[in-house]
Amino acid sequence: MHGLRGLAAIGVLLFHWHQSFPGLTVPITADRVVWPDWIFTMQVKFGWLGVPLFFVLSGYLLSTQLGSGALKRERVLRFWRRRFLRIYPGVWLQLAVLALAVAAGAAIAPQLSALQWGANALLLVSFPDAIAPPVNKVYWTLPIELTFYLVLPALVLMQRRLHWAVMLAGAVVLAIAWRAAVMGSHPGANMTLHLNALEALPGSLAAFVGGMAVARVPAPTAAQARLRLAAAALSLLALQYWLLVNLDTYWAGHPMLAVWNPLAGVAIALGVHALLHPPPEFNFLGSRPFVWLGETSFGIYLWHLPIFKLMLWLSPATWAGTWGSAAALALCLAATLPLAWASYRWVEKPVLDWESRRNRT
Repeated sequence: MHGLRGLAAIGVLLFHWHQSFPGLTVPITADRVVWPDWIFTMQVKFGWLGVPLFFVLSGYLLSTQLGSGALKRERVLRFWRRRFLRIYPGVWLQLAVLALAVAAGAAIAPQLSALQWGANALLLVSFPDAIAPPVNKVYWTLPIELTFYLVLPALVLMQRRLHWAVMLAGAVVLAIAWRAAVMGSHPGANMTLHLNALEALPGSLAAFVGGMAVARVPAPTAAQARLRLAAAALSLLALQYWLLVNLDTYWAGHPMLAVWNPLAGVAIALGVHALLHPPPEFNFLGSRPFVWLGETSFGIYLWHLPIFKLMLWLSPATWAGTWGSAAALALCLAATLPLAWASYRWVEKPVLDWESRRNRT
């Protein structure tokens, strides 16, 4: 699963690279889809699917971890403590660095009050009535993760009593109902302005519960894995094309806005299940470089966007055109990967190791 976490982080990085430096990725419209564009540009533009992939992996890994024994109070509290320590220290390190950069005059984060910086430190940034805008826009997903951690013990108890298919179907129905309710409360509005409400945990639950279902279904054989990977890939391609042809009305409240993300979460979960014991051609996901990317994936997720913003602030004209866009990607990777490694090596891992020693003591 480490390799898939690394792919998820790189997917989000490429998505923001395309947004920030579009010179290398040509625009695509519904009446102009050719295979080179589809393979490269469209998949980069859908790199944000790394977020539901993260959610599916969280559902799989954490339900496996928490569901293997009795849910006693001490065990649940330790689980919550470890999960919060997995998220907050890396965020606090970044907030300290960004605060110093902003104080030095770098325009790489919004101008916020001390109260709003404090709200970011608590990750109170992606609720329907958030206290503060996020210092780093990728923070919006972290409260969704944290909310899932809080409700996971209850979901594990439900999972022990219900068939995985019933749980997954219920999560999909709840997600669609939640998203439809948010859309109904803002008729005719630009729904990008209400993305935090749409994507709150009920609206994203299908991906998490899809991951929990992955842990319940027996691992496939190599032949079954290939078939399920093909089904997952074709499903995602069909969903992408469906979104593409309705893009003009999607954010204006098109009905597919209610169903697209839950269906994508299920398709991603199907692909993750196929890779539990991957066929030989996917063994590269377990190679050392991909495992390293997985270990540092949280740092990659946190640091790439501030690097992009710093580059645009320092020299916006440098990154225009095809070669400028390619150079921007290379420079961002050269800066982001060491920062992600440093965050993992000197902050994230030591904090979790300390917690483990404390628990043993």
